[in-house]
Amino acid sequence: MAARNILDFSQPLRIAAFGLDDYPRKSLEKALRNSKHCATLVDQKTAEAGLFDYDNSDTCLCWNSYRKRCPDLPTIVIGSTDPKLPNTFYVSKPVRISKLKEAIHAIKQSQPNHSTHYQPPQASVSHIDSARKAVERIPVLDAEHSATVLQWK
Repeated sequence: MAARNILDFSQPLRIAAFGLDDYPRKSLEKALRNSKHCATLVDQKTAEAGLFDYDNSDTCLCWNSYRKRCPDLPTIVIGSTDPKLPNTFYVSKPVRISKLKEAIHAIKQSQPNHSTHYQPPQASVSHIDSARKAVERIPVLDAEHSATVLQWK
């Protein structure tokens, strides 16, 4: 399972859905499209998280099989009752998009390499010199004249 090292809040979280029939899957896809791109449904190979329907007839068998395939994948579990499973985020049925978005946000926050602080790239001396030259060509306001008068440095 290839996940990004650092989850980016500006990018949708890639979620693979497990145990959903066609109608609920299509409803979920539509809801995620309409929720300002907080997440998108993808296949298992590219998923950063899973969404598992815990209310089906073979729940235990399906869950065990899922965890063997994806042991460390953070998972949103949807169901009528919270199964209190490790490394999961529970959302009760009927699923409200606001609660689903909270779980998606919680997954992003829970990642060990996640950083909410912007860290600008380090500039090299050559980048600083070229930036300084570019700034020297920017027009600046002449304080002795009207605000519309510009002069070049």
